[in-house]
Amino acid sequence: MGKWENNGTHEKMIIWKSLEELRIIMKKILMCVPKTEFKTLSQITSAHDSMASNFVEGYYSGYKKEYLRFISYSRRSGSELFERVRRIHKLDYIGNNIFKEFEERCTKTNYLFDRLKFSLQNKKT
Repeated sequence: MGKWENNGTHEKMIIWKSLEELRIIMKKILMCVPKTEFKTLSQITSAHDSMASNFVEGYYSGYKKEYLRFISYSRRSGSELFERVRRIHKLDYIGNNIFKEFEERCTKTNYLFDRLKFSLQNKKT
């Protein structure tokens, strides 16, 4: 797996748009969590930031192998994010409607990471 030729800006990719939509939902969720739960707030924010920043870092790495590695990091952070938000839902910090909106977007975003990784692994370069 050699050089990676990206096609311009990461912001045009569907997965990036999904991450941005997830960020908007995250803002709503974070407003519902008590400020006294600063560790939880920080962990949720960090998990989402990690999803996005690892994706961008891999995208611009210039190497397919690196891109795949960073996509894996993003996907793992997506799983962490899902679990942390699921926990605050169980604590009744967020209601069912916002959790459902989050769950659908997070699941879709993680699916997009999986599809991107599969596509890159099977792309002949």
